[in-house]
Amino acid sequence: MALTDKEIQALKPKDKKYKVTDADGLYLLVHPKGWKYWYMKYHIGGRPQEVSFGSYPELSLKGARDRREEARQQLAKGLNPRILKKNVREARSVLFGGIADEWITMMSTPAESNGEAGVTRAVLDPATVKKHRWIVDNYLNPALGKRPIAQISAEHFLPLLKAIEVQGKSETAHRVRALASRIFCYAHATGRAPQGDVTTSLRDALAPPVVVHHATITDPEKVGELLLAIDS
Repeated sequence: MALTDKEIQALKPKDKKYKVTDADGLYLLVHPKGWKYWYMKYHIGGRPQEVSFGSYPELSLKGARDRREEARQQLAKGLNPRILKKNVREARSVLFGGIADEWITMMSTPAESNGEAGVTRAVLDPATVKKHRWIVDNYLNPALGKRPIAQISAEHFLPLLKAIEVQGKSETAHRVRALASRIFCYAHATGRAPQGDVTTSLRDALAPPVVVHHATITDPEKVGELLLAIDS
């Protein structure tokens, strides 16, 4: 019997994982911690296989059914939905946008500190992650996100930085270059950017940002106001 949103929302976690079926191979796997994931079970050559679609409620019931119908059409053409999904994921992992996402996720995920078991730290704090995400989404991905990172050269990257400079955002151009440098270094270290960090040669291709100096505060009351502003 087909599921309804009301039934899904009412599902409660149990001591062990359990499945709730919809139709045509689609089912929801409920974890002991309350997580809910969509899967589709199917057969190829008489052998059972399955493909994951995503989590609920991020992927709605209607969305999961749409994915199921897409998978059924792939099967009708003799294609394996699980293999197709794997190929798409691997193809994305070599695009600049995919590697940028991978780097941000890695740098914001808790990791063991100094090899001490049980001692973890986040490499980047949430505020820094948010800034990096903003630069990637607003500058890097629109220009380079869908390009294979191994094919990106300094000549591809320079027009982006110059376009930012033309807008009078010299400091932003330097920040974009610096973040891209870290992403390229990561891609090179993981074997996906054999050309290395293409932004290195662009350091002197940008005008230096204008530094504005402010007078020193000597009034004790003004110093107090500054400290309060910093604290808030």
